[in-house]
Order: sequence, then structure tokens, then C-alpha cells
Amino acid sequence: MTRLLKALCLVVLVLSAGAARGQSDPAAKPSSDQTTAVEDSLGRRSPRGTVRGFLSAARRGDDEIAAQYLNTPLQGDDAQKLAHQLFIVLDTRLPARRAQLSTDPEGSRAERLQPNLQLVGAIATANGDVDITLERLKGEKSEQIWLFSRHTLEAVPEIY
Repeated sequence: MTRLLKALCLVVLVLSAGAARGQSDPAAKPSSDQTTAVEDSLGRRSPRGTVRGFLSAARRGDDEIAAQYLNTPLQGDDAQKLAHQLFIVLDTRLPARRAQLSTDPEGSRAERLQPNLQLVGAIATANGDVDITLERLKGEKSEQIWLFSRHTLEAVPEIY
């Protein structure tokens, strides 16, 4: 019995000495090498989240929120007008394939045109197909988010 008591005291002593030096069980908390992903309140961390969030906001008529899914220097009414135009173009002319869009924050490797660029689909126009793409950029809080690309947005007024 005393041998068991001594062994238990030794274990407690070793554990408390480690805790006193700031050491703890490595499984108990993440190491400095592990990064915690910053969540985006609009769900723009994945291509599917961006398209879904944009369409949802635009369907509700909330063009102010919808504009936050665009990589555009436009602000205010101009950005909201562009968001509304993009919604009409996507809703009427883009073949439905939202379920095929990646939920991975890195995007789909199969649909990636180049790093940080994701193909959503293509819209046929008189001048040829226009790719609808997303760009992966740093957000306001340094998180990586997906936005409708500038290239796509430049084509929207003509397609609209």
C-alpha cells in the first residue's frame, strides 16, 4: 500500500512540476504550429459558400449584403447595382450546378484555372462564352475568402 502511495505522489509531483514550467499535455491545446481558421460571417470561405450566400442575399433583395461578395472597387449604390445585375445574369443564364461547387476553403482542384481562381460556370454570349469565376483573397480580418472575380464583374454590365 505504501509503495502505491509513493508512486502516486511521484506522478503528482512530476505532473505539477511540468505544469509549473508551463508545459501541458500537447493534446489538450493546439500547438503554435496549428492555425485556427477565422470564420467569415458571410460564409465566403468556400466557393459554394460564396455563391450560396450571394444568391441568398440577392434573392432577398439585400443588394448591400450581396455586394460584399464582389471583388470590386465600386461602393454604395454602384456596387449594389452591379450585385443586382450579376444576380439577374446568374439566375437567368447560368446553368444550375451549385451542388458541384467545392465546400473546401482551398477550392476544387479540378475546377481551378490557376491558384486562387475557381470556375463557377460559363455563360454563352454573342461574343463567345464568358467564364464566371471566383477569386480567393484576404478578407478584412486576414482570413481567406472567395469573391466574384474582377474579370467576371467587368463582363456583367454587357451580359446584363
